[in-house]
Formats: sequence, C-alpha cells, structure tokens
Amino acid sequence: MESCCQFSVFPAIARADVGESSMRLGADKPDAFFGFTQDRRHQPNGTRLAFWAETREEVDRLARLVRKIGGKCLEGPEVCRAYSRGYYACFFEDPDGNKLEICCRESPIIPG
Repeated sequence: MESCCQFSVFPAIARADVGESSMRLGADKPDAFFGFTQDRRHQPNGTRLAFWAETREEVDRLARLVRKIGGKCLEGPEVCRAYSRGYYACFFEDPDGNKLEICCRESPIIPG
C-alpha cells in the first residue's frame, strides 16, 4: 500500500471546505473520522470508497487533482442518472487498484 500513501489524494479531499458538518483530518474534534490500516496482503476488490463534495465545482477540482497525481481508470466527472437525480461524480482507482469516488448530490433523495 506504499503507492497509495504516495498517491495522497486523501489530504486534499479531507481539507476541502464542504461546510460545517465536514470531515477534516487533523481537527481537534472532527465531525466524522475514519482511519486506514496498511495490510501488505490487501487485494483490491469491488468495494468503492466514496467521498462527499458539496458542489459540482468541488468534484471537478478534485477530479483534476486526481488526474494530475496519477489516478487510474478515471471516469467523469459526470451526471450519474442511474444512481439518483442530481448525482454527479468522478470515479477512479489509486495506484494499488482500490476504487474511489468523489461525488455530490444536488437533489436529495428524501426532500428535507
């Protein structure tokens, strides 16, 4: 997983200004938290880890970053009508083949 750490899109995603209920690495009290543990025996599979962005512009910005730092199998950003109305995402793989996504949903599934 060394190449995943060198890929390093995670700090850019975590630092994205996505509002008050955002996840920020390094914050004193993050609203959400997850950690990664290296396992040298890990084999990529069909699981995809998705990161939320507030706007299409943020998805576009992060997709450009992913492309710049070597993300593989990049798809989008694009509207994904099959997912839900207003779902906009970029799909890619890190150098180890782990599937990742950056997405935003402009229309909530359940109106609030």
